[in-house]
Amino acid sequence: MLDYKDAWSDTGRSPIEKEQGLIENYFEELKSLLIDNYLPVNIELLENELAQHSPPTQDDHGRIVKLCNNIMSFFADIGHSTERM
Repeated sequence: MLDYKDAWSDTGRSPIEKEQGLIENYFEELKSLLIDNYLPVNIELLENELAQHSPPTQDDHGRIVKLCNNIMSFFADIGHSTERM
């Protein structure tokens, strides 16, 4: 998006903002941290919800839906397909 709008040539940007490679590296590092930490935590929470032996309540269904949405949104945001899992 920044390349499309020619944002890197904006003279009003700070020196850090002008360092496209640096910013890209930060985003790649953030993506890696999220894949390594956020995703496993949400999957574990979902597994715990699904493993309950008592009949699920409306609140349980709500938590399951929220966790599923979090996981699917995460995959959509990072550009992964669930078929790769």
